[in-house]
Amino acid sequence: GLPQGGSFSTVLANLVLSAADRVVEAVDDGRLLLVSAFGKDESFRPWQAVTRNRYIYAHSVITIVTKADLQKGGTWSGATTALKEGLCPVFCRNAQEQTGNQGLIRGGALPLNYHEGVTISELLRAVPCDMSDQLSMFE
Repeated sequence: GLPQGGSFSTVLANLVLSAADRVVEAVDDGRLLLVSAFGKDESFRPWQAVTRNRYIYAHSVITIVTKADLQKGGTWSGATTALKEGLCPVFCRNAQEQTGNQGLIRGGALPLNYHEGVTISELLRAVPCDMSDQLSMFE
């Protein structure tokens, strides 16, 4: 984690922060990148979280949806946008009782059966993704 000297990035719905000293230090040291489409003086509005989700999906190698409401909410909106725009592969928990999840699978999300014991590493290997040209945000 950050206290152990790791590097991270995070996408914020706004830049209003009550930053702890270690967060400020990590940003100053180049170990933490904070991204926001909104200015630091803007008040938070719920639609900003939806806009933030677009950046998260665009920066993701894969997305895993565990539960989505059918045709409503930020998870549905973000996952369907990622599918339509090809931002990243979307895996979705294949739970028959969750109509939102089934809707995403019908819309192109890849079904994920947790009982099969699939690991994140296995999902990443299953996704054709050439990241050889991707630049590091921390170099």
